[in-house]
Amino acid sequence: MDIVPQEIEKSLIKDEVFERLYKLRDCTVYVTDRRLLIKQGDTISPFVYSHIKSIKHKKCRRCVMLFGGFLLIMIAIGVMQILDFPWWDPFVSGPMLLGVLIFIAGFVSQKRIELVVKGQSSPLILPIMEEYEIGSLTRLIGGRIT
Repeated sequence: MDIVPQEIEKSLIKDEVFERLYKLRDCTVYVTDRRLLIKQGDTISPFVYSHIKSIKHKKCRRCVMLFGGFLLIMIAIGVMQILDFPWWDPFVSGPMLLGVLIFIAGFVSQKRIELVVKGQSSPLILPIMEEYEIGSLTRLIGGRIT
């Protein structure tokens, strides 16, 4: 059990025990024995474990996207060179543009945890910075949801 951070001390319910703190990319997750407290900016949102329907680890296939985008670009350049097509021809520019977009998407993709919470239309997305946070956080939350 960690020392309770001052910023959430007033948010704790009577007899609630603070257990762990996770500093993620754009939010901080405080884990207690009864609920999750997620701080984004100045707002702290509580999520009772019984209201969390599921937790999923989403991982983008970064290497596949980078390789696929690079491959499409190389194929377009090869077609342009071998068949002597101009770069503005749709047969060349279409795959090349798609390859560039996939390649860029591979760089900006991120690992994340998605929590499906009762009463919310879309899942709550928690971007993860470190690989160890994923297993630790999903085990901690997953063991408590019903």
